[in-house]
Amino acid sequence: MKRMPGSVWLGVCAWLAHVHLTGAITNEVVQLPVVEVTAPAESRPTPLAVTTLRRDELTTAGIESLADVPLRAPNLFLSESVARSFGDTYNLRGVGNTQNFSPPGVITYVDGAPAGSVFTYATELLDVERIEILRGPQGTVFGQNSAGGVIQITTRPPEDFRASAEASYATFNTQTYRVTAAGPILPGTLRLSLAGQYARSDGFLDNPAFEDRPDKQESFTGRASIYWTPAENWDIQFTATGDTAHDGVRVVSLAGDSRKVTSDVDPVADSQSNSQSLRVSRSFPQLTLSSITTRRFYNLDPLYFDLDLSA
Repeated sequence: MKRMPGSVWLGVCAWLAHVHLTGAITNEVVQLPVVEVTAPAESRPTPLAVTTLRRDELTTAGIESLADVPLRAPNLFLSESVARSFGDTYNLRGVGNTQNFSPPGVITYVDGAPAGSVFTYATELLDVERIEILRGPQGTVFGQNSAGGVIQITTRPPEDFRASAEASYATFNTQTYRVTAAGPILPGTLRLSLAGQYARSDGFLDNPAFEDRPDKQESFTGRASIYWTPAENWDIQFTATGDTAHDGVRVVSLAGDSRKVTSDVDPVADSQSNSQSLRVSRSFPQLTLSSITTRRFYNLDPLYFDLDLSA
């Protein structure tokens, strides 16, 4: 009778145990118990990269449109296109949108109402109280289209009666006229704010083929806001805006004279836009509930020019 060596016997036992264990793992489903992890949410101050431009600073610096804001806001870059806001790009810290058809990477809010597209941005700053530029991703608070940051515009509330008128004139027959009026209609209940601007310029390019200059501009912008306090702890604001522009298109001169072009196309860029927003707020001892409803319309027609932007 031959005896099996101990090492061989142990090897056979280990192999049988492995086969049995493999079969158990293959045939049985093991479900682990649910593990819940909880922690208190503490409210604490955190660093935030914000630039705030208040009314006095805006007036002193001569900031009248969004195109002027980067002069006082680090890391903000705005590139204007051929037709008002159509094709503009907004970038904060290198994050933004591409021309024409991409969603915004930097979103603009006016009195809490978002502009869902760069085309509908309010480029003219009328009777503004302050502008806040928040750098970095803001999706937690402001939702989509804020990966690069947020430009938050707050208009001046009509606390007391006020009115103003401004006029300016510059070279190439450039004219700008602004008017504002605001104040209470029913003290403590109903207030009204109005602002408007008319601007025009003959342009500085000359095309012998046409009487008008190809880069002429003419526009009108208006805004009306009604503030209603129907009862204590209630605040209702309705705002309507309208913009219309009849512009030419700036082209690049390839001739020796940088201000003379010879294109056989008389460029035109006509745009119309309007918006309405309704904000309803109800304050409670521990919180405030707010509802914001907006509607925006934009139309660009006609738009034609030399596609190579040269002549």
